[in-house]
This record gives sequence, structure tokens and C-alpha cells, in this order.
Amino acid sequence: GIQFCALIDRIPQLEQLLRGSVKGMVFRASLDVESRKFSVGIILPAERTISFSDSVYSGPLELAFEIGASPEDMLIMLRACLNVHVDTQPDPLAFALGLKAGVVGASAYGQMLNDWTNPCGLGKEIVIRKCALQFGIVYSTFFSTGTPGEIGLAGELSVGKKLAGVAMKVSQNPKEQLLVAEIVDLGVTDLVHFASLVVGHELPDPGDILHFNELSLYLSTGTSIGLTYYPAGVSAKGGMRIFGKRAKFELSLALGIKIMATIEAFELGPLKVRGAARPDPI
Repeated sequence: GIQFCALIDRIPQLEQLLRGSVKGMVFRASLDVESRKFSVGIILPAERTISFSDSVYSGPLELAFEIGASPEDMLIMLRACLNVHVDTQPDPLAFALGLKAGVVGASAYGQMLNDWTNPCGLGKEIVIRKCALQFGIVYSTFFSTGTPGEIGLAGELSVGKKLAGVAMKVSQNPKEQLLVAEIVDLGVTDLVHFASLVVGHELPDPGDILHFNELSLYLSTGTSIGLTYYPAGVSAKGGMRIFGKRAKFELSLALGIKIMATIEAFELGPLKVRGAARPDPI
């Protein structure tokens, strides 16, 4: 593709409209030869921020237009960065916000760009990251039935070395589907302990029923949530303990299909399960 950027020092008509200097404004134009898309936009200077309060304010604003191969591909886009100061960390939380509208539909997204440590004073080992939300509509469907065209969300929570993350997207377009999950060092006992802290009552310990050392699940048709793109692919991998027995599995679907699973040899009453050539079945 081809991209052109220019720094604007002064445009009297625009200064009169904005009632201030436009020094530092950036004009940008680009052409993507493969997709045959042309876009043009302006980025307002950093001092042109919108302050909602002393702790919530926006960064530079960008207004852009994108023209595709057909009139239905035309988009109007507005992007901005929102900064939110919180008491538990020195640096503000930064969110990327975007809104785009076209002939067929419109969508909006928000994505957290940095980590939120000790959220709401819950603890310094608790970190929230990779949070994103996307919502889109198709005009004809939304105004007749009220049904959204797409909903996507993502987020990750870690407590020390324990981690749980998820990303999912559902859409009217079958080519825009996503389900991603990741778990590290998390089990049923941890969930019961966390629930006990929330309700303020000690719940019974279920024991070592199920504990995930690691688990990853990836199903994507090739789509994005906010600024994050998830390439097309299908895979799953995990290591866990089930009733005290170690187990592993791996699945991938690319040029071929690969499925592998193993569990530590066990006995259940008269039933004995073991490997044919090794101690453990595979």
C-alpha cells in the first residue's frame, strides 16, 4: 500500500471553526492496492482534548473516511483515546475507542491498552488486562427486530500465577465468529475459595476434583475485537489433574487433523486402565 502523512501548521478556516490553533494536526491518506481501499483522515492535536472531569479526559481525536471498491464499502470512522486516573496506580488507564458507520451498518469498540493492577483495591496480585468490547448493528435488522449484528468481548484476570482469560464474538456474518479461552494454574478449589471471599462465608472444600495446570482453546474464522486481530485457526491444548490423576490433550486443525490425549493409569473398581506399550494409555 501507499501512505501519505503531512503535519499541518495553520488553516485559518479550520482554526475559526475550532476556535483555536490547529498547529500539530496531522493529515493522513493511504491506499491499499490489494483490497482497493482508499482512506483519508485528520488527527487533531493532543491539546484538543475533551475533559469529562479532572480524572477522565480524551487524547487526540481522529476523523477518517474510507472508500472501497463499491459504494457499500464506504465508512466514516472516529477514533480517540480515553484516559482514566484510578487511585491504585500512578499511570492512568488508557482506552482506545472507535466508532465507524457505513451504508449497511455501524459498530463501536472500546479496548483497554494497559494493565489495571489492584482493581478497586482488591489486592496488588490481582491484574486485569486485555479487556475489549465491540458492538455492531445492521440497520435493516436492528430497526426491525432490535437484534444486534455482532457482539464481541475479551478480558483476562490474573491472581499471582493463576490466570483466566476469554475472548468471544458472535455475529450475523458466519465469517466473524470467535471463541478463545486460556487458563493457567486454576482449579475447582480456587474457584470455591474465591466464591467464599465474595459471599463472606467459608464454603466446603470440594478437594482435588479438577485442576488445570494449563488450558488453551482457540476457534476463529479470522476476525477482530477492537484493535486485536485473531487469525483463522482451530486448536486446543491442556494439562490437568482429574481426581488426582495427570492428563494431557492436544488438538489442532490446519492442513491436517491432529488429536492426542493421555491420562495416568488408574483403577476404578474392577476396571483397570493402562497403556499397551507404556504405563499410561495414549
